[in-house]
Amino acid sequence: MKNYKKLIDLVVCLYCKGNLILETNSINCTKCKKNYPIVDGIPRFVDESYYELNEDNTELQKKTKNYFGFEWEYFNQWGFLEDGKTNIGKEHLNKGGTVSDRIQTFDNKCRLDRYDINSKIVLDAGCGNGRYTYEAALRSSEDSLIIGVDVGYGAVKSAYENTKDLDSVIIIQASLFDLPFKDEIIDSCFSNGVLMHTGNAQKAFAEISRKIKTGGVFVAHVYGKLNPIWEFNDYWIRKITTKLSIRKGLKLAQFFSKIAKIINVIPKGLVILNLFIRLQPTEHHMFDWYSAPVASHHTYDELSAWFYENNFNLIDDISLKNKTTNKLIFKPWAINLKGKKK
Repeated sequence: MKNYKKLIDLVVCLYCKGNLILETNSINCTKCKKNYPIVDGIPRFVDESYYELNEDNTELQKKTKNYFGFEWEYFNQWGFLEDGKTNIGKEHLNKGGTVSDRIQTFDNKCRLDRYDINSKIVLDAGCGNGRYTYEAALRSSEDSLIIGVDVGYGAVKSAYENTKDLDSVIIIQASLFDLPFKDEIIDSCFSNGVLMHTGNAQKAFAEISRKIKTGGVFVAHVYGKLNPIWEFNDYWIRKITTKLSIRKGLKLAQFFSKIAKIINVIPKGLVILNLFIRLQPTEHHMFDWYSAPVASHHTYDELSAWFYENNFNLIDDISLKNKTTNKLIFKPWAINLKGKKK
């Protein structure tokens, strides 16, 4: 059963912290007898209600799993599209969906090098459709284990389909607030654009950090807090868009992307507009930005403080490039830091 035997050595029961054993179609606790089913090839460390979509559910965490589950099933090939066979466009703001975009994004945002991946246990914390889990596996040695975890049913379904031919990859369904791993068992972790969608980014960061070994590395990428005008506009727009159904949110994203394509014809039109609201020519980016149930924005000082609070030293230079300046308008879209656990 793929690498599930390797997984057993890394996980514990969420309820009693007992040891787990692998059965034919499940992972079972030897102490409290809790059963974690393996459904469609994916170990499920979540409540049974997470196995399906229910658009009417309004509880934040379940609404989040429904939204991201739908997103990554609908955009299941995002990051796997062949270069030259997409209408995404050439400018940086429009990138994201092609193979070359996936590679570039991994280098710029996930930022694990071969030393961080080879012969290591690597966690993709919030794997979506598995595009960066896949990329990490391509860069790893045969004895590496790359684990993609997500709470969305459609996310793990797409991630499993996109990575099932890679022997070094396991996809599991679990919450970042309640990871089934033993403490200090993960060598390297990256979380690209996920923590700010959890509802409590600091808490999710701390839970992930507990699972990382001493000497292990963690790369976190979160939305930056922008200028006051942009933040005001974004708050009130999302007050409306997050109340829409998933399907209506998708239609709105399609509308926003069309408007952005028109404005993009004007020299620096989108660059100027994005100082005040978020608008991009890609349907996926618009859906991701305006329909996600929660999307918190953070500063360099906030993110760096989380690293220090969880016993990490910052180990890269990119932190200086991303540090929020004193300028009122021009602030970084995202904060990306890499730390090493002491």
